[in-house]
Amino acid sequence: MLNNFNFSFPTEIVFGKDSINQLPDLIKKYSNGKVLLVYGKGSIIKNGIYDSVVNQLNKAKIDFVEHGGCTQNPETSYVNNGARVVIGNKVDFILAVGGGSVIDAAKGIALLVKNNHRDGIWPYMSSKKEILNDGLPIGVILTSVGTGSEGNGSFIISNKETSEKLGRSHLSSRPVFSICDPCYTVSVGKLQTAYGCVDTVCHLLEQYFCKEESGFSDQLIIATLKNVIQSSLAVKKNPNDIEARSNLMLASTFSLSYVLSLGKTLDWSAHKIEHSLSGIYGIAHAAGLASIFPAWMKCASKNEIIFKRILTLGKDMDLLSKTDVGKNSVNRVINYFKKFFIDMGLSVNLTKLLGEKPDVDKIIRITLKNGGLGKVYPINKKECLEIIQMAS
Repeated sequence: MLNNFNFSFPTEIVFGKDSINQLPDLIKKYSNGKVLLVYGKGSIIKNGIYDSVVNQLNKAKIDFVEHGGCTQNPETSYVNNGARVVIGNKVDFILAVGGGSVIDAAKGIALLVKNNHRDGIWPYMSSKKEILNDGLPIGVILTSVGTGSEGNGSFIISNKETSEKLGRSHLSSRPVFSICDPCYTVSVGKLQTAYGCVDTVCHLLEQYFCKEESGFSDQLIIATLKNVIQSSLAVKKNPNDIEARSNLMLASTFSLSYVLSLGKTLDWSAHKIEHSLSGIYGIAHAAGLASIFPAWMKCASKNEIIFKRILTLGKDMDLLSKTDVGKNSVNRVINYFKKFFIDMGLSVNLTKLLGEKPDVDKIIRITLKNGGLGKVYPINKKECLEIIQMAS
């Protein structure tokens, strides 16, 4: 396990065993009043993390009100209700205890209460209604890895009524601190752990397939990919491997902290197609990515830039020799990641995952509702259809 350290970018990362002990001092930097405690369906109560958090709050005489029940794809109703709790209780700080879904919901609540909360969160997601005011400060106690939401200002909200799942970013949504204790992730189940590992790998790959080459970030991505894959397989073999869990927690946080995407033109098309899937079917984000991302790579390899990037990726990860070229070599790289997803216990077949044939027309309609995707590999209806069919 790594040594404990604090790091800021501007989120203060409070990393290591028993880092929960710093919670009262961290909150008091930003709050003079009441705290909203945001969490999920109750796993933190079963594993004892809830008691640890509440004990810290009570010991420091920090007043708080709770807003539990967040789902794996946080919904508009949950965010809107959370805003009402904040306003009704004069909350001035939000503490998210959980993984990406809980953190995303907290970000939505924090922004909504400082803007026109009467309209609810969805206009800010669907029509990109202007966010005029910074949100309330947010703190995080991370309990599962993968999304990287603990270190950035992005958040994703689902709308059951429209079957949409959309993202938004705002600088004030970056948590002011994130407590990251790898020990808190040991109780996370095998499948949820696999989701986090696959999500992290896909975040790294999305930022590798860009127009611009960057020796600095490219090599960081390569090194991180190798480490994440190695650590993922180690945790699958031994869920109590704290060394591997420490690596996964750090990799997840920094993989989506904006450092690796600086100055790059990116697509994020595979993610956006998957958002439609999980918006319609309610599946876990990483479960959808396991089928969509290899299909996207295969289709996108028709693009000269992506084709070359896949070859370079394969060579830098020692999957190919320096002289390997051509489609067969590209397919070997794609199959490597496909096999990794399978080894982590996820399905790479969309029909098998859903238990039914996907509603292709609905997926395409929602995905392309606001026009085509992709600044590197442009995706319109034809390409989107090809990706979904290949994933199925």
